[in-house]
Amino acid sequence: MSELDILQKLVSTARREEIPEVDVTARVLATLSAPEDDVNRPLAWIAGLSFAGALPVTAMAFSALEALRDPLEEIFSTFGGLIL
Repeated sequence: MSELDILQKLVSTARREEIPEVDVTARVLATLSAPEDDVNRPLAWIAGLSFAGALPVTAMAFSALEALRDPLEEIFSTFGGLIL
């Protein structure tokens, strides 16, 4: 039996097979009618915690940016109190 005969047999068997009916309207309507707050609440918590973690990093980045713009000023301000 060749591959073509096997494929033809599979095709004829598949054509005789009855297609099952699937009804998903109830699940789709339930998903669409769900309040948005329940869906987005975990994402809001993650976004809030990420923002809280990013604030100190942003403050340190601006401080480092000032030091990179004028390194001599940073050195003098750091050791300014030690020089008499």
